[in-house]
Amino acid sequence: MKNNLLGFVLLFTLFIPPCFSEVIHEISLNGAIYINSTMVLSSEKPLDYWELSVSLPKEANVVGVYDEKGDITYNYDKNSGSLTLKTNNLKARIRVVEIYFSIGEWKEIGGLDFAELGLFGFENKSTYIRTKENFPYFFVPNALVEYGEDEIRAKKEGPASVRLVFGGKTTSENFFTNADIDLDEAEKYFSIIEGVTGIKTPVKFGIALLPEQEYSKEYMDWSAGTFNGMILVKETKNPNDIIATIIHEATHGVNSFALSWDKTEISWFDEGVACYVTSAVYRLMGEQKPELFGEEKQWREKNTIYTLSPMKGPKDLLDYYISGDGYMYLWSPQSEYDRDFGYAFSELFIREYLKDDGARLHKAYRKFLEIEGPVSDPFERNSLVEEILGSRFEPCLSKSLPEIKACSKSLNEMSFLIPKVEGAEFRYYVPTPVLPERSALEQDIYGQIRGLLDYILDLFRGFWMSLNL
Repeated sequence: MKNNLLGFVLLFTLFIPPCFSEVIHEISLNGAIYINSTMVLSSEKPLDYWELSVSLPKEANVVGVYDEKGDITYNYDKNSGSLTLKTNNLKARIRVVEIYFSIGEWKEIGGLDFAELGLFGFENKSTYIRTKENFPYFFVPNALVEYGEDEIRAKKEGPASVRLVFGGKTTSENFFTNADIDLDEAEKYFSIIEGVTGIKTPVKFGIALLPEQEYSKEYMDWSAGTFNGMILVKETKNPNDIIATIIHEATHGVNSFALSWDKTEISWFDEGVACYVTSAVYRLMGEQKPELFGEEKQWREKNTIYTLSPMKGPKDLLDYYISGDGYMYLWSPQSEYDRDFGYAFSELFIREYLKDDGARLHKAYRKFLEIEGPVSDPFERNSLVEEILGSRFEPCLSKSLPEIKACSKSLNEMSFLIPKVEGAEFRYYVPTPVLPERSALEQDIYGQIRGLLDYILDLFRGFWMSLNL
């Protein structure tokens, strides 16, 4: 009889399908980064308890795990980041569990703090992230994010990755840094990004200026800068190059908001826009830069004649179209394909796209922001971008050298029309998640049922013990 009763309990438990529900992560900063993760667990029928595992960041320190009745049993493997828990007994369809943990270590780059948090969530269920901290840079890819004055709220489905950058001794409207950088000079050119893209980002970008040797060791030694949530710039003697690099990488930062759905390694649109913005900056600075698939440039300054070779020539563009290779659709600076050709080709496309209408990308960026993603298939990604742009990625398309020369000449000599953008910030409304509460009647009924079951089990145990005496 004992075995039959046990079988009945197991059978009863197995046929109650659980349904994982929402997760709410609240982030605070007090010496360490603290995360209070609240799980709202639900099932179709009442359960006595829940057992489940979630993944925490590997560097996490668990402070406590709680449910409605207080502390609960858990096991945490810090090496793997796996936390397994079992709630206290409480028969209910809805349970609320809190996991409180901290992150005490993160990266420090160029005097700025950089943290990337992988926060758990349940597939096809809402995950909310909230913070009242004034993080200058707070970004959640593939999420709706509301940047309020007193609180930042984000919402997405499933697990979430949160990037935080903070610290620095100097700040301006769009930047913050711990380096000796003239942020006022950088701010002069930031409006070019807004004018080209038509959007204003609600964050500041952290800038780290690194010595050449340190930068080359950690990042791509052929690059002048990179963006990974913060702007990293390689030191150089030319202050104009530092400012132009900051604006170039800030453009990538703006694009990371609009293109967060893009999970491919394809960079032609992102780099094309960033290079176009950089060319506009250098023009305003009065600096000469190589032509794109153009001719050699010569000019005189006092008694010195300067010569500047083009960034690839017209024949290189002709050869690409004659070959029919089409590799630029898969191009990124890190790929096996020609890096200089890729930069020049990508910018040439953006120049041709904006030649007669400097605001043409505004509508496209608004559509990019609407894509829920993620998109990881290269063909799907390229088709989607070209459809939104309404243009094929084939600048100066021709198999005639004179036609290519004429086209590239007009694009190298074009005027950059950068419209002003007023009040074009993109903002989403993210509702404040409300924790469910079982009604008093429901709790009373569950309490009565639980009490009745405990009473019956006590009678059964007494009867069983009497049989064994």
